[in-house]
Amino acid sequence: FKGGKILSIDYNKLEPLLMAWEAKDEKMFDFFYKGNGYIDIAKELWGKEVDEDSTEYRTTKSISLGVNYDLQSTNMAKKLYFELGIRFAKRWDDHVRITDGYRRKYLGMFPGLKHYIRDKETELLEKGGVYIATGAFRHLPCLQGRETEGFWHLRKEAINAPIQGLAAAVTGSAMIDCEEALLKEYNLSYIDYQTALLNSPKENLNMPLLINEVHDEICLDMPPDNLNRNTEIIADVMCRIPTFRQLVPDLTFLFKVKTKLGNNWS
Repeated sequence: FKGGKILSIDYNKLEPLLMAWEAKDEKMFDFFYKGNGYIDIAKELWGKEVDEDSTEYRTTKSISLGVNYDLQSTNMAKKLYFELGIRFAKRWDDHVRITDGYRRKYLGMFPGLKHYIRDKETELLEKGGVYIATGAFRHLPCLQGRETEGFWHLRKEAINAPIQGLAAAVTGSAMIDCEEALLKEYNLSYIDYQTALLNSPKENLNMPLLINEVHDEICLDMPPDNLNRNTEIIADVMCRIPTFRQLVPDLTFLFKVKTKLGNNWS
């Protein structure tokens, strides 16, 4: 829109929160929902206060995400050593040993996560896949049990799928619900809206237009009029997500979002 803005609304710590909810780990949930997330984890992991610009923070985040998605000690050590330049010792074997110690310490902090990983492996072996809380099933044939070729990759997928599947349902539902809320605000039927989109939308619609969904983020093209009101509508819907609540009624907490408004997406 001439004189308009690009609105980016990003879900705050979406996957760690979904992991904490799936794993039924209250401590992890409190860290990410009520606390400072990786900063709180870092304080317990390293025994001191850290800030987001520190090496300890970057290491904490890498270990946390790695463990959550079943990265084993050797591969975690490689990621830290070669990709992030974080080296716990000069000798490789010592670096791997120390990495393994931090990985175990992290798992010890969140017993619910340990049970979740164990339960997903059991489900994989017994059912040949895992269920997502939306009711979808991720097929992961595991015909020879742990002897199946690529078993560790299948196990990682079994741990990952329920979280990524829920995250996709969150953003997908939010796109549907945001459009519905905006159509109600602008008193438009869905048919009129689609017709206008086909015929010069910038001339026929003076309302926010959904551009894209990028991972945990939704982007909209915003007309210059009513910027604050429109942003409030979209942010409120993304926190509540009525469609998602129908899919997963047991998940009752409100999501949190971060809002950015600029002249372009970058």
